[in-house]
Amino acid sequence: MNNLPPEIIDNHILPLLDGVTLTALSSVSSEYRRMIINKDELWKNICASTWPFSLPDINSFVSTFPGGYRSFFSDVFPSLHSSNNNNSQSQVHSIDHPPMCILHLIDMYLEGESHPRFSMSKSTVVESNSNAHGYCAFPHLLHVYIPGNKELWMDYFQDNLRLNWIVINETQNCARSLFGPSSKPVSIKRTSNTIEVVCENVMLGQCKDYTEMVKCYMKVKITCNLDSNYNGRNKGRLEVGMEDMNGKRVLARHANMIILNAILNGERKKF
Repeated sequence: MNNLPPEIIDNHILPLLDGVTLTALSSVSSEYRRMIINKDELWKNICASTWPFSLPDINSFVSTFPGGYRSFFSDVFPSLHSSNNNNSQSQVHSIDHPPMCILHLIDMYLEGESHPRFSMSKSTVVESNSNAHGYCAFPHLLHVYIPGNKELWMDYFQDNLRLNWIVINETQNCARSLFGPSSKPVSIKRTSNTIEVVCENVMLGQCKDYTEMVKCYMKVKITCNLDSNYNGRNKGRLEVGMEDMNGKRVLARHANMIILNAILNGERKKF
């Protein structure tokens, strides 16, 4: 590459690489690093292809990052998971911090489609002394078109369904991903006329009211039309929430604290 004209590299090689490859390449040498890290438009295109339906919501937030879209990609692409350090915080409800604003960006789409099946942004203020009740679960109705042979539906969802959940700490200008773009459903169940697809991420519960570990989940349940001649849309339901390992739903105030603690103290999976 050292012998190639810069315009060939900029216009015909770098745009063909994904973000993980570019990140690795920028670590090879200082010359490659200079070649890659300051191309904000390149990284914006990578973010657009990685999170195609969340980009409009993150554009204004990205401007607060010193490295722009490259920094955002580096922050969010590795998915967040539980820290192995059990001494980080023993009880989530004892964490003392000023109020923090957390923005949740959630979308569900089928690979290759130009529009999401579901897209949502929701802001919450997390306060350590909050007494707010209610469960961390909010269902939404949606419609899903499933093409082709109905016997292949489970494979179709396994290969094509994408669920993204980005959390942005607007107070401290950092972002994390609860489900990375490469995440696959942990289970797909089919009955005679329904398909249920579940994505989960396990984190430290850190609250005496629940088990030691809790599951942050996105669940899509679709009621399928069994008429072989039916080519319309099937009714579905998307539910996002958190529960402990015994199936007990987590209160919203606890869920917000668990997620905030994961943002502040959690580890992220490598590229």
